[in-house]
Amino acid sequence: MMEVSYRITGLDCAACADKVERHLNLDPRIEYARLDNVNGVLCLTFKEDELSKAALLALIAEVEDDDIHLLKMDEGEEGFFGKEQRLLLARILIAIAAFFTCGFFFHAHYWVRFAIYLATYVLIAYDLAIQVVKNIIKKQNPLDEYLLILVASAGAFVLASLKYAKYGSATAIGNDVFIFEEHYEAILVCLLWQIGELLQDFAVKKSRNAVLNAVKSQVGDCLVLKDGTPTRISVKKVVPGDIVVLGKAEAVPVDGKIVSGSAHFDTSSLTGESLPVYLSAGQEVCGGYLLTDGEVQMEASKDYDSSSSAKILEMVSSSLRHKGKVDRIITRFARVYTPVIFGVAVLYIVLAGLLWTSWEGAVFTGLEMLVISCPCALVISVPLAYFASVGLASKNGIIVKNAVSLDTLYETRLLISDKTGTLSSGVFSVCEEEVVDASKKEEFANALLSLESRQQHPIAASIRAHYEGRLALPVEGFDAYPGEGVRGKVDGKLYYAGNEKLLERLGFEAVTQNSEGVNVFLCDEDGILGYLTLADGPKEQAKATVQGLAEKGIETMVLSGDKPSRVAAFAQQIGVTSYKGGLLPEDKLAVLEEKKGEGNGSIAFLGDGVNDAPALARADVGIAMGASGSALACEEADVILLRDDPSMVLKTLRVSKICRITAVTNIIFALTAKLAVMMLAIVLGERMPMEIAVLADTGVSVLATLHSLLILSRKV
Repeated sequence: MMEVSYRITGLDCAACADKVERHLNLDPRIEYARLDNVNGVLCLTFKEDELSKAALLALIAEVEDDDIHLLKMDEGEEGFFGKEQRLLLARILIAIAAFFTCGFFFHAHYWVRFAIYLATYVLIAYDLAIQVVKNIIKKQNPLDEYLLILVASAGAFVLASLKYAKYGSATAIGNDVFIFEEHYEAILVCLLWQIGELLQDFAVKKSRNAVLNAVKSQVGDCLVLKDGTPTRISVKKVVPGDIVVLGKAEAVPVDGKIVSGSAHFDTSSLTGESLPVYLSAGQEVCGGYLLTDGEVQMEASKDYDSSSSAKILEMVSSSLRHKGKVDRIITRFARVYTPVIFGVAVLYIVLAGLLWTSWEGAVFTGLEMLVISCPCALVISVPLAYFASVGLASKNGIIVKNAVSLDTLYETRLLISDKTGTLSSGVFSVCEEEVVDASKKEEFANALLSLESRQQHPIAASIRAHYEGRLALPVEGFDAYPGEGVRGKVDGKLYYAGNEKLLERLGFEAVTQNSEGVNVFLCDEDGILGYLTLADGPKEQAKATVQGLAEKGIETMVLSGDKPSRVAAFAQQIGVTSYKGGLLPEDKLAVLEEKKGEGNGSIAFLGDGVNDAPALARADVGIAMGASGSALACEEADVILLRDDPSMVLKTLRVSKICRITAVTNIIFALTAKLAVMMLAIVLGERMPMEIAVLADTGVSVLATLHSLLILSRKV
């Protein structure tokens, strides 16, 4: 079997995507097909040979007549400003220009203004009409957001035109023509809708490109020995057996085995392990590891597509495919609101025309009812509440990439967090210093500092920082025991500095030590002089954040690739009772899936490393630490915190609450006001002035919109 992933564009709706997915699964040459229309990903498993792109497009064309485009996940970025996007942008700009034109010119020429408005409305709304017609032709339910926007705007436009016919010529109204014009509202509804669609399209396409680009940025090319000559080639061209040369700060391109040299490797981006790992000849390395010192040569054992970093990318893609499809608010609203309003209006026209008024009056009042029920207040103010909330979050250092995430955050009941670099500082510091003989404290400090000054790994840097201000002495006969420690003469005396393995080599028994940190011992030829314990402590606001979440009824769970004992000690420090350590990326994903299966509200995941990316993508809402987080983690997250402060999570939750309350308030206010005026229209019939119908729409829209805009002035 062969698995291939494509980026797919051109599908108009979720129903179309489901239809294509079902059709592909029926093809005997395809074992499994999964189409995620939200993220634009088509994943196929072929039974034998891979179908060509042309064959796939022909297969899709059997059930879908939209202009579909397929692009393999490794064929580069998907450009945003394609033909469709450029056309839509041009239409939006022309509509805006028409507003300004009618606002400042042709005040005494009503028919010129009307012609401009009509042409602009057709230009900005024609694709909505086409979509409604397509839904009808395909025997799909046409009562969706497209029909809602189209009928509401067309009703407003027709009503404005009938009002002018009733008044007579523009000359009879004089200078008040522009005051009474309502055509602009019909255009405004469609215009805001199209702008939203354009922005959403941009966000989705950027998210699609991010999956590939973020991992590509980890390793682009590498130095390979070809016939003994160093040659720089693309990582994608590395094959098993190639000898790759790596220096300080370079990333391991593919999985392999070290054949010469030794170095410390930062494995945190893949494993979450907070300590650099010392590896030497004969030991295996994984694609994505980062050298912190030294130089090695490694023999590739896998190609890039089979390496660890590529597997991480595949897990991210898989997580995106399985992420639940969230219906847009307007779609859910339209499914109920639109048929109800249509039904009420038609029922009124029929009953009123038959029983108590003229057909002309019944139709006129029915049209009034449609205008009163025009969802302008909702279509404009509810999305605006979300956009304003995104703006409020941005003002506070929080980037919300998808406004729908605000809904999910509001419903969150569990926050799963990474440890290293997320809740912990990610930087080791000395938390304990123990000297066996207090009279030798100066000797201990001078010797240990001098030996560690000859090393470059992070633990040595932390020890040097601990003794800042003290001068390191010259070291003679310096030598290293790889993976264990070092030795050298300081002021004529031989000292050893290292870990427990070095003590075993020297035949010394370790003194009482802190098992939850990293211990560095100093010995002379007679025995142990003392040790330092270094630990990765919690960030300043970590404990307060956990407490704040608990007050909101949100449980906190810590998952980490670090040693279980360290994770347990860390969790106890910040007041977390649910934790697991020693986890690989797939283990974190398994725990997340288990929690999601329990079905107790939405789950948020907070992380910062490449190893967190699959969980960030699979969680109901992923939150990444942006300042120190990896590119992949930030791209796959729904929310990015621009400051490495865990208390920013609490601010994000407050923004989501403000958004939800504002949106619900707007909905209740708009529906209540419109229902009241609609009942008045039914009672009064033609006697109710048109201005009241317009006021029930425009007035409510203005008030609801202002209410949404007030979000920007809120403090969090």
